[in-house]
Amino acid sequence: MDSLVVMFFKKKSYHVQLKNVRSAIVYAEGDRRMEIDSEPASEEYDVIVYVRTMRWMPPHESEAVSSEDRIRIQKNIASELDTYRILWR
Repeated sequence: MDSLVVMFFKKKSYHVQLKNVRSAIVYAEGDRRMEIDSEPASEEYDVIVYVRTMRWMPPHESEAVSSEDRIRIQKNIASELDTYRILWR
C-alpha cells in the first residue's frame, strides 16, 4: 500500500532572482522590485553582491528604503543564496 506524504512550505513574502548570468539580483516584495548589483566572483565565491544603494523600481521609486528594510532585504537575500548553496560575499 502506498503511503501519503504531506509537506508544508512556508510562504515567503519576498522573491530573489539571479539575473543576466549573475550581473544583478532582482529582489521583490509584493509588487515592489529592486535590482542589486552582483558579479561572478573568484574561485572562492560563486557571486559577489554589491549593496551600495537600495531603491525600489518604478512605480515605487519615491518610497524610501529604511535601515530596517535594508537589514531585512539583506537577510532575505543571504538566506536565499544559502538555501541554493550559492557561495556569496
